[in-house]
Amino acid sequence: MAPGQFHGAVGVQVSHAQYTTLDRLELRHLTYGGVSVGWGWARHVQQNGTYSSDNAVTRTRIHHFKTLLGDGGGIYALGPQPRSVMRGNWLHDMAAGRGGGAFYPDEGSTLWRIEESVFSDAAACSDRCEWLHIWTGTIRDIDV
Repeated sequence: MAPGQFHGAVGVQVSHAQYTTLDRLELRHLTYGGVSVGWGWARHVQQNGTYSSDNAVTRTRIHHFKTLLGDGGGIYALGPQPRSVMRGNWLHDMAAGRGGGAFYPDEGSTLWRIEESVFSDAAACSDRCEWLHIWTGTIRDIDV
C-alpha cells in the first residue's frame, strides 16, 4: 500500500447526525463503500447514543465501488434513523461481492425509505452481488 492510501475508508461518512442531506454527489473508483450514514449498533431510537434521524441521500451517483474490499455498500446505513430516505440514486459497477450490497442497511437499521433508486451493471462483481442487503432480523421497518 502506498503512503496516503486508506482502503478501508468510505467516500463520505456521516456519523451521529440529524437533518443532514447529501444531494447530487458523484463518487467513483472507491476501494470500499460510497456513503455511510449513522453509527452504533443500537436497536431502538435513542438507545446507546444513537440519535440519528431525518437524513437523506438523494440524486447521488456512486460507481466502481468496493473495488478491493467487501462487506460494504454503495449507500450504507447503521442504526435507527427515523424519517430518513435514500431517493433517486444510481449505483453501478459494484466490484467485490464479498458481503454487503449496493444499498446496505446494516444491523439495527430501521425507519428508512429507499425509493426511486437503481442498481445496475453488476458484471464486475466477484460473487453474490445484492442490490439490497438485509441479512438479519434487527434490520426492520425499511420501506423499499
